[in-house]
Amino acid sequence: MDNSTLDRVLHFSDRLLKTHDFIKCRSQWQARITAQPELLVYAQASDEVVAVALAYLEDNGNITVGVVATEQQYRKQGLARKCLSLIENRAKDLGVHLIALGSVDSAVEFYEKLRYTSQLLIQSPKHTVDELLSLNPGFPILFTNIYDGTIHQLCLKLTKADSGLRQIYENTFDDCDTQIMCWKAI
Repeated sequence: MDNSTLDRVLHFSDRLLKTHDFIKCRSQWQARITAQPELLVYAQASDEVVAVALAYLEDNGNITVGVVATEQQYRKQGLARKCLSLIENRAKDLGVHLIALGSVDSAVEFYEKLRYTSQLLIQSPKHTVDELLSLNPGFPILFTNIYDGTIHQLCLKLTKADSGLRQIYENTFDDCDTQIMCWKAI
């Protein structure tokens, strides 16, 4: 994989996701893709990137998918599903047993159709795990943790995406961050 291909994929990802996070981390992605070039999968039409799945191998031996995106006019054609399926197959070839990714609420159903399990990760550097637990309306607790000695984490198993619950946490705790995480054992 050459540098121009990586740049095209990163610019595409930033444009579609309306961020500049991917191109800012170009050197990090370059190192990841140099180590496992098979974890960069994309589709193109007329020499333009129209869909992408970009993943990397974590130190713990799992795969994290950093982005799955498809250009609006190419959605509902199975491109994202095919890109993610290629990542999964290549992950198996690497001996990986777990794939994880972050998701927006609107994409959870898509991942669940592909047999991913969704969960809500709630994090706060200021509020304790017990404080985070106080807002749980009864979802099963998958784990609690203090990440890196400073970030209090609570992970809840969801039955479906619940943006209302996310808003409750983020409105109640000023420094709280929530994210839907999806994972799949392969």
